Amino acid sequence: MEILRRLSFKNKVFFSTILIVVLLAAAVAIVVRWVLLPSLTSELKTRGAAIAQSIAGLSRGHILTGDTPKLISLIFDEKQLEQRRHFLSYIFIVDKDQKMLAHTFVGEFPPSIVGANKVLPDQIRSIKPVRIPEGHVYDIAVPVKEGIYQIGTIRVGLNKAVIDQLMGRLAVILLGAISVVIVIGFFISQWLSGYITRPLRQLTNLAYEISRGNLDVSFDFGKKVKCWELLECNRTDCPAYGKADVPCWYIEDTLCTGAPMGKFPEKLEECDKCKAYVMHRGDEIEQLADALSHMTSDLNASRDELRRIYDFQRKLIEGSIDGIVATDNTGNIVMFNEGAEKVSGYASEEVIGKMDVGDLYPPGQAKKVKESLDGDGYGGPGKLADYETAISNKAGEEVPVWLSASEIYKNGKILGTVVFFRDLTQRKQLEKRVLESERLATIGQGVAYISHEIKNPLMIIGGFAQQVLRKIDHDAKNQKKLEIIINEVERLEEFLSDVTDFTKPSKPKKTMASINRLVEEVAVLLEQEFEAHHVAFEQSVDSRIPESSFDPKQTKQVLINIFKNAVEAMPEGGKLSVETHLAGNTIEIRMTDTGKGVAPEDLESIFDPFITTKPKGTGLGLAISRKIIRDHEGDLSIQSTLDEGTICTITLPVVRMT
Repeated sequence: MEILRRLSFKNKVFFSTILIVVLLAAAVAIVVRWVLLPSLTSELKTRGAAIAQSIAGLSRGHILTGDTPKLISLIFDEKQLEQRRHFLSYIFIVDKDQKMLAHTFVGEFPPSIVGANKVLPDQIRSIKPVRIPEGHVYDIAVPVKEGIYQIGTIRVGLNKAVIDQLMGRLAVILLGAISVVIVIGFFISQWLSGYITRPLRQLTNLAYEISRGNLDVSFDFGKKVKCWELLECNRTDCPAYGKADVPCWYIEDTLCTGAPMGKFPEKLEECDKCKAYVMHRGDEIEQLADALSHMTSDLNASRDELRRIYDFQRKLIEGSIDGIVATDNTGNIVMFNEGAEKVSGYASEEVIGKMDVGDLYPPGQAKKVKESLDGDGYGGPGKLADYETAISNKAGEEVPVWLSASEIYKNGKILGTVVFFRDLTQRKQLEKRVLESERLATIGQGVAYISHEIKNPLMIIGGFAQQVLRKIDHDAKNQKKLEIIINEVERLEEFLSDVTDFTKPSKPKKTMASINRLVEEVAVLLEQEFEAHHVAFEQSVDSRIPESSFDPKQTKQVLINIFKNAVEAMPEGGKLSVETHLAGNTIEIRMTDTGKGVAPEDLESIFDPFITTKPKGTGLGLAISRKIIRDHEGDLSIQSTLDEGTICTITLPVVRMT
């Protein structure tokens, strides 16, 4: 066994090949048997066809004259010949219409075989297997022709059992000749192939484990290499000392020569002279196993390092506050981090492999981004930096973003694109509020001056007009004019008061209060107004809403203003529904009316000051209301459909005083 173990794999294959040649010889003999026997069978069928052709030639005249006795005599003579007696099962003749003229059946003729084998016009014969009561036969049909016309058919049945017996005797002789070789070869091949293929099977199983990612496999081929024992080495500082799982010639910088020997395979020139290497390197299979063991060891180390790098990069990408999207060269999304999920509202499972990056942009925007990416304005073609655009979130809303992108190439071919974007919603809102504050500050300066210059004269005009009105008793015409003057003065004073409230800073005076209770109070306060305008009022409050810190007076002012707007939007009556809801740490107040609604073009500017669609009004009510809600760190939004109604939604944070 040791000698065989030290043989090279080449010699093992050589001896195995000799054995395989012997086995192949036996296999060839078996194959010959399967080639020879069918050939013999075919030859017998050809012989039967020749018999049928002979009978066809002899019977042509008798068929034309209708001499049935001679036909019967002819076919019986042919069948009873010594060499044909057991070979032929039957002979019969039919005319052109398949009517029986003569047959050799002693018993009842089986009528089913007449139509079992017909000769087509372009055939000279037809051979088909047929079953008769006596067994299986090869039925040979040969046409009898007179000129170009077929006047009948000769049918000859070859006894398949006789043919099989003949073939069987030949097979027994052939099998007997090679049986001894097969038996001997079987035992030899079983032992030798088992010895040769055992390590290969082990290597195959180990390779399967490695292919499944299991690198913690053990290799056990022959003896463990303990070079320190074999060479009586005491260099405990040698990297190979005490390591028997990996052969020493695969270990870097061993101290076999007193100095580091370098790396594998350069060090093998020195290892060839080493007793440990010569005795334990084994044949090619064992060398392959050692190399595979060394490879898995290196792969383990590399895999651990790659995992560390991958985990770091994955956490870096996933933890980024910016949205990061990667695509392949066709634009299909292949990576979608948490930042992208937060901005877009899509889960990664909804987009990876299912959406194109262009689907994330509003209509027409993807083309602009692509043109900018291909241009030179942002660091060259294939690069884009700090590009302001927008994406469409899952709800169909446009989200302003700052976008950077870069195309990834390898060997001149594009592999894909990586896109980075940052949500600019809060920044845009902040910019809008800053601009609004600056505008309000500018308006406020002018309003303060105008209010001062107008308010005092208005008070004087109003006061004198009321005095004059009280002293006129019988002049109805002038009384009416004075009442108009007084009403207009009051309207101007109210307008100046609204403008002053809108422009001057007013910090909310927050206290702990209940939103639900505030809604109920406003409903009671406006109850008569609802009845007067035939407005049905419904309310549904969420009992889970806790008391929160807000300015009840200012918030009540907002609710009254929105309720009155709803009533004015339903001049012929309607329905106003108010619902409060607690969503996490946010209070939501939803007010829905069935009024005339707001046109889309007016909805865009509905919060702009001094803009109103009502014949009377300053256009400041909603602007003041939104300013109050935003001062509470909430928001006021309006959705409206013309001739269907309007939905006003107020959101306020739940704030508990500490």
